[in-house]
Amino acid sequence: MIVKMKRLELLLYYKEREQFLDSLRSLGVVHVEEESDGSSDSRISELQGTIRQCDRIISALKKVQKDKSLTVSQLKDGDPLQVLNKFEELEQQREKTVQEIAALKKDVALLEPWGNFEPSSVKRLSSVGIKLRFLTMAQKKFDALDKSKLPVELISRLNGQVFFVAIERDEPVKIDAEEIRLPDSSLFSVNDKIKSLETTRKSIDSQIDSLVSSIGILDAFMIDKQNTLNYERTRLSMQDHASGKLLLMKGWIPVNKEKDVAAYLQKFSAWFKISEPGIRETVPIMVKNGPFSKLFEPIMKIYSFPDYWEMDPTPFFAPFFMIFVGLCLGDLAYGLILALLGLVATVMAPKQARPLTLLVTVLGLSTSVAGILMNSFFGHTIFGGPGIADGSAYFANGVNIFSPLSPIETGTGQKFPMMAFAMVIGIVQLSFGMILKAINNALQGSILGALQPLASLGMLLSAIMMAAHGHFLDMHQLVIGPLNIGAFLTILSPGMAKASLFISLAVFMLFNNLQMKIFMRPLIGLWELYQYISGIVGNVLSYLRLFALGLAGGLLAAAFNYMAFMFITKDGQIEYASPMIVFTILVLILGHALNLALSLIGAFVHPLRLTFVEFYGSLGFKGGGKPYNPFKNLKSVQ
Repeated sequence: MIVKMKRLELLLYYKEREQFLDSLRSLGVVHVEEESDGSSDSRISELQGTIRQCDRIISALKKVQKDKSLTVSQLKDGDPLQVLNKFEELEQQREKTVQEIAALKKDVALLEPWGNFEPSSVKRLSSVGIKLRFLTMAQKKFDALDKSKLPVELISRLNGQVFFVAIERDEPVKIDAEEIRLPDSSLFSVNDKIKSLETTRKSIDSQIDSLVSSIGILDAFMIDKQNTLNYERTRLSMQDHASGKLLLMKGWIPVNKEKDVAAYLQKFSAWFKISEPGIRETVPIMVKNGPFSKLFEPIMKIYSFPDYWEMDPTPFFAPFFMIFVGLCLGDLAYGLILALLGLVATVMAPKQARPLTLLVTVLGLSTSVAGILMNSFFGHTIFGGPGIADGSAYFANGVNIFSPLSPIETGTGQKFPMMAFAMVIGIVQLSFGMILKAINNALQGSILGALQPLASLGMLLSAIMMAAHGHFLDMHQLVIGPLNIGAFLTILSPGMAKASLFISLAVFMLFNNLQMKIFMRPLIGLWELYQYISGIVGNVLSYLRLFALGLAGGLLAAAFNYMAFMFITKDGQIEYASPMIVFTILVLILGHALNLALSLIGAFVHPLRLTFVEFYGSLGFKGGGKPYNPFKNLKSVQ
């Protein structure tokens, strides 16, 4: 949910500014409204540059530490500026050294076909009238030359090319070949330079490695500069009034902190006013959710913070997102692996990473439940029963009780309850979004604005009920496990369903675009109706991705099982004592690891799309909120 905010306006005597700002930062609850980002101020620009420099160098040193698995004790004292300058100096030296090595390696590539010779000897020959030209051409072309008439000497053959020299005394040798300009150094001396530079590079790398122990110093320094930057920005945000004697500051505070802030402000010679935000005013966003929904806040932030005047979608999409990920993976074993990895990471990971590891655990448990419902354990059938081949499951019975979404064989072919379930849950989420949109519009003071979302929902459900009464796709007989969907779809009589459809259509046409005159709305409503019909069909069908991804992952897992057990199957019997079982185990491990990795990508991306496109669309989500960022002392996490 979005925490309610109140506007704070304050007039302060200018001599109390420094003391006031220090105390305000210690209080740590006021989001200060900045008139500008302060980028034109030289002090702020300098601080921003230092912070960017620190952040870049800390990231570089952490990468070095991770890549080389360095375990070092962090220094407690040191000069951070000296560390920054030392790193940049070493970085420049290393880059220059690497570039020189790369250039010399190009020289080696040019010189290698000619062997080791001294360029000075070539120059001495030239001084007495003997000129050597270094040439290359295709091997076939060279072999066709009449070498008895040409003063040429073969040096080497490499990759279909011939490298040779032409010896000129008085007249130039005319030959159709590519002339190569060689470096003024011998191959031996170039390789010697490379070895020397490699030694220099290793020495530089060793010095950079030693700076890893200063990451904590740099982190504390960066936090200090960030605090100074925030202080300067807040100071600049205070506008001068009454010839500079009074300073005006504007900001925002959470409603539950109003009394604390008011008591704090009483300590200063200040006039202040705490008021409700104006209608549609831009207000910073602070979200506060329960333990479960809070895990999904990083998902919400991928798209955007909500606008202050709309609902926080996190608690509403969180259960669906969890279910969607589970259905996309749809395997009990994969779910248990994810849950176990999440639990281990929760114990071992730093505190700030635990929300993410707990989210992985929750998604793993969801996948485990979905795996039972879909009757899959590493792609193998768990429960047998009607519609399941004899001997193909771990347990002879239980499919009807535990796995209502399991594929089953019927007299008319294979049946996939998961396909129908994916569309049903899609319609449920879209309907839920429309209801929330109506509630949101009503809470914003527009009761009439709630009518169009409700009309959209009415048209959707009425149309589905009419289709069920018309026996379209046998919807009136739809049963998924214990859920008798068909009975719900025919709960209204055909006449009532038709009446509901036309009433919803009329409301939709008359109560769209409320700012327009009522006689104009049906014309605009025609266009919106077209968009609604074309959009809702596509949105509902999008949820088939849940079925498709779950099915694809299950089929691929079963394929890896089949391939693996081919090594130890003879005459239809599995021989576990066969020495080929090593290959069976190897294929099972690699195959399922690959399948899990590929499935995880789809299981994250597609629920994201269903949330941000389909659900947010039905919800009418706008987003674009600015996060609540109170003026406070930041602390290092090192």
